[in-house]
Amino acid sequence: MEKQNLFMYRGKGNYGQHKVVSVEKHEADQLVSEGIATPVSFGKYDEYRQQVKVAHKKYTRLAIR
Repeated sequence: MEKQNLFMYRGKGNYGQHKVVSVEKHEADQLVSEGIATPVSFGKYDEYRQQVKVAHKKYTRLAIR
């Protein structure tokens, strides 16, 4: 299932106010339609963040040896 990043204007359930959360598309649509959240996009940031996570994981595996 596809996920979407949202900025929460108000808290709801497990999602705190003024936080960025990643939720399933259908739930995101509901939160946006209720006016509780708005979609956010970080552009290339998400790609770079994932690349750094992978590199860090590889480094820590090698450093522990």
